[in-house]
Amino acid sequence: MTRFEFCANKHRPEFENLKAVEQRIWFMPITCTASATGAIKPEEILIQKVVDDAQISPDGELVAFVVGYYYKEETSKPKSNVWLANTRNGAVRQFSTGSRTDYLPRWSPDGGKLAFVSDRLENGKFQIYLLDREGGEAVQLTSVQGEITHLAWSPSGKEIGFLMYDPETDEDKARMERTGGAIELEEYHKFARIWTVDIDSRTLMKITGDYQVWEFDWSPDGKRFAALVADEPYEWTWHIARLAVIPTDTGKAETIYSQKPKQFGGLTWSQDGNSLYFISATLSDRGLVGGDLFRMDISGRASKPVNLSNDKLGSIHWMHWQSRDKLLVLSVNMAKSVFTLLNTSGPEEGKFTILSETTTALMPQFQPKFSLSTNGLSIAVVREDLKTPPEIWCTNLQGNGLVWNQLTQFNKSLLNYAGIPAELIEWKSFDDLNIQGFLYRPPKGKERLPLVVREHGGPSFGYGYRFDMEARHFASHGYAVLLPNPRGSMGRGVRFLEMNRGNIEGKDFQDIMAGVDYCISRGWADAKNLFVYGGSYGGYLVAWTVSQTTRFNAAVMDFGICNLLSCHGGEWNTYWEVFQFNIDPYKQPELFNQKSAIWYVRNVKTPTLILHGKEDPCVPVEQGHEFFRALKELGVETKFVIYPREGHGWQERKHKIDSFQRHLDWFNKHLKR
Repeated sequence: MTRFEFCANKHRPEFENLKAVEQRIWFMPITCTASATGAIKPEEILIQKVVDDAQISPDGELVAFVVGYYYKEETSKPKSNVWLANTRNGAVRQFSTGSRTDYLPRWSPDGGKLAFVSDRLENGKFQIYLLDREGGEAVQLTSVQGEITHLAWSPSGKEIGFLMYDPETDEDKARMERTGGAIELEEYHKFARIWTVDIDSRTLMKITGDYQVWEFDWSPDGKRFAALVADEPYEWTWHIARLAVIPTDTGKAETIYSQKPKQFGGLTWSQDGNSLYFISATLSDRGLVGGDLFRMDISGRASKPVNLSNDKLGSIHWMHWQSRDKLLVLSVNMAKSVFTLLNTSGPEEGKFTILSETTTALMPQFQPKFSLSTNGLSIAVVREDLKTPPEIWCTNLQGNGLVWNQLTQFNKSLLNYAGIPAELIEWKSFDDLNIQGFLYRPPKGKERLPLVVREHGGPSFGYGYRFDMEARHFASHGYAVLLPNPRGSMGRGVRFLEMNRGNIEGKDFQDIMAGVDYCISRGWADAKNLFVYGGSYGGYLVAWTVSQTTRFNAAVMDFGICNLLSCHGGEWNTYWEVFQFNIDPYKQPELFNQKSAIWYVRNVKTPTLILHGKEDPCVPVEQGHEFFRALKELGVETKFVIYPREGHGWQERKHKIDSFQRHLDWFNKHLKR
């Protein structure tokens, strides 16, 4: 694994008080070789460092980013710190030294300071801090009780806007005391509101009133916000949120656009403040934003947005202004990462110019992003591919192309596993639709290997050119691993993404099974040794899979859904399946039944391991209970494991390791030799 040592003098008495010299400690990565001979252990999967949130300084000389762990231990979030990389000489240094979680680094408009969020004083209590570009002690800007989720500098650099959930009040405490802690569901709202903090005086100002703000962007003149708003502060309201403009002096939201079943994200003002650019599609989860690019005139001349991309660039995820009339757009098309320049005015208005189309993936994986220098020539990203683990990269715009430069080597030790081959494969589905996926195999794999199929969640998600350690784990134990992107996945545009709408027939499942048959036909997979697992919607697909076919030797359902109707009433984002399947659960309950594995549970013969988090708000743990009880009463081999303190997926180190091992053991147990 990677550790870090000082590059300075050996005695270093000046470093005894780390807080006092917070940003003057320079580090270099020292690689500790991880054993890649033979089978990968679950602990080795966790060697990977999370390298995230690359933010380039306005002058393009420095990139601030976050380095953290893949898990957490005794902290509210995984431990992480802010680091800096110099784009000119390649020097890398740790910039913050909080003992818990430092993240969300954001440069001031002049590049002289960096704001970030940290819970260094109290576990789970995050505040905004400020650091001078040259280093020194971090200055605490806020002392608030609410949860901070987002921050952005004002164009003037005099204040920072941030989203914060309402904290618990004395009235709340009195009510809880009076009722013995009774919970009145969705009765007493705790909104995420826009606040600002003045850099000089540290004065806080609450901008927005009693409505939820999911996302915001400052207008160029700093007098308005573009925002994604809803009437109530619960996850399901993101699916029906509307676009609004909010004056900073009144805080009153004026709705400018709303369209069900579409969702929105990536709000970006035009340079003159007269238009708003955003991304939209029918999406499954907040944070999974990828679709078409729209522009809406908000100066009063037009009332409906214009679709600028119309599925031409695949799934668009992020954008920044490269110049006053050129927008730099990041999309994923046929699994490739694509940078494109859009002309927004002049004789070539509406023209897209592709700058780079690479077989790489950009982080974060749920919504790839990038940052851009003020002159529009330098881009900072987190980049990886099938043979290279995630690192910070800087790319420079030269003519109509990009020149790439890797800045960090935090995950250099993972290159020991690059010898496990991975490739993009394509096959025809039942209706002749072309489907893509990624195949991993052992370094010296024989033909007719046992095949593990990992069905992804969302469903608004997609596998890409990633350095996937989990897939390599199975491959190192002798399995071929298929990561399919069936219809409903991102990375192929809105039309392909929305093919899951009204998908009562389970066409995504049929796409996956066609991929399994393709692997068998090519001699890669052993038809007598097939295994399947997945989490969230992937867990739903696992339950659906074993209820529709007996071809798999064993399955693992990770925090998955077996009963859409009961899940609808208990989950936190209840609209996703209503929009995805185009079904009203109370007017058409029979259709919910037809799409639920529990309805066909008597068909299940496949040994199924069920793993779930006890505190899961997205897919209630009762979904695991329902499927486990049905399988056990029907005499199907099953086991149900509940991880305490976990929500939708695992964060604690021991739980991650235990889960990896249980998957492997379950498949090995049912392997036909």
